[in-house]
Amino acid sequence: MRVLLLLCFTSLFLSQSNYGQLTLTNPLICHDKDRFLRCYNDGDYILTFSNGNFREFKCADSSVKYSDIEKTLTFYSKRFGALTIDTIRIKLLPKSIELRKRMQSLEITSLKNISDEIRDYHVGTYSVDNYVTGLTFWAGDKYCEIELSTFGKTWTWNIVMRENSRVFYMGYNSYKKNRIGLIFIEDDSLRYGMSISSLKNLWRLRSSYHDTLSILKNGIPVIGDIPQEKNYSYEYNKSGRLKIDRVVGELKVCDCNFSEIRRD
Repeated sequence: MRVLLLLCFTSLFLSQSNYGQLTLTNPLICHDKDRFLRCYNDGDYILTFSNGNFREFKCADSSVKYSDIEKTLTFYSKRFGALTIDTIRIKLLPKSIELRKRMQSLEITSLKNISDEIRDYHVGTYSVDNYVTGLTFWAGDKYCEIELSTFGKTWTWNIVMRENSRVFYMGYNSYKKNRIGLIFIEDDSLRYGMSISSLKNLWRLRSSYHDTLSILKNGIPVIGDIPQEKNYSYEYNKSGRLKIDRVVGELKVCDCNFSEIRRD
């Protein structure tokens, strides 16, 4: 049975896919012929993977992109009244954050003492209980937050982007060598989303929506997952390879050639 499933999987690699319009409820999820996840694309967010590991994400409108290998977040910002658009790069270092714009750079080594020069990089700060805990910036219509943790041997961060009713979240695990632990996208207007979980390598990708409102169950207020009309789930082994017998939904083996994807 396992051999038959593998043959069916391989045969899909030879077929042509008609991707159609990509949305959060109809994303393109590509695997390669070796059963590794290649990409997730919902028409707004594009995430790429290699050999069971997350590599990068970018917004389809090019406003934000991120490299997991370099731990660098890049966004484009236009100062009010200016004719030019600045390219800002925010890089996570072991014990600091580096901001870079053209030939200028600013290193943040303490959240208690951040220079006012940070404004030149279109970046601000936010506080919790009167303590600065992260950075903020706007990239087009996206409001972005970088949640910083400066405890432990190395600094770590989580990245949050909000646009209208949609939230994109990317969280890191400082106890696992600063590896990505969780990525999710949720849209409150659609009550639909997706989540990606990682341990040492990619562990699971599935459709999910976590309700932020209390739901009464047997008289007890709870908050939990909402069943999706269109479910999909992909589970992976310790090496990050897809478990063929644990696939729920459509399986596509494709090369993530985004130029072939039509966005209506």
